[in-house]
Amino acid sequence: MLKSITYEELIDQFGEDIFVLIEKFEEMMMNDSETDISELSAELQKIFNRYGRKLIEKFFRDRDEEIKD
Repeated sequence: MLKSITYEELIDQFGEDIFVLIEKFEEMMMNDSETDISELSAELQKIFNRYGRKLIEKFFRDRDEEIKD
């Protein structure tokens, strides 16, 4: 089951990096160019490299808690 996430939760998960990603995405939507898509992909990869393990661990921890309930 998917749940919505607030800006505060995004900041908790990704720090200020999430704003860079949001800005890149907005630029991509306005310009619709391949360069922007590759920049967005690069930013997303950086964020995943920094926070991916933390997010994966949180996903399994949250899932295990839901199973217990």
